[in-house]
Amino acid sequence: MNPQWGIEKKTSHVIIFTEQNRIEGTAHHIGGENYTSDNRLVDLMNYGAKRFIVITDVKVFNLQGELLYTSEFLILNKDFMVLVFEKEAISSSV
Repeated sequence: MNPQWGIEKKTSHVIIFTEQNRIEGTAHHIGGENYTSDNRLVDLMNYGAKRFIVITDVKVFNLQGELLYTSEFLILNKDFMVLVFEKEAISSSV
C-alpha cells in the first residue's frame, strides 16, 4: 500500500495490442473498493469501475514492430485493447 495516498498498488509488465499498435510498459493495478494488491492482471481488466488503465515506461510500436513513441506515462481506454499479455508469461519474444 502506498502510505502517502492509502492506495494499494501492484504492477505488471505487459504487452498490449490494439487494432493499430503494440504497447509495452508497466500496468499499474490501482486499488479501489473490493480490489486488493493480490488481484491478477485479469482482475484489473475485468474491474468494471475502471475504464482506463495507467501504464508507465511506455513504448508504442506499429504492428510491423517499428517504434513510434516512448513515454513515461500513458492512460489507455480498455475498450481499445484487443490482446493483453504479461511479459513474464510469454515463452517467446514478441
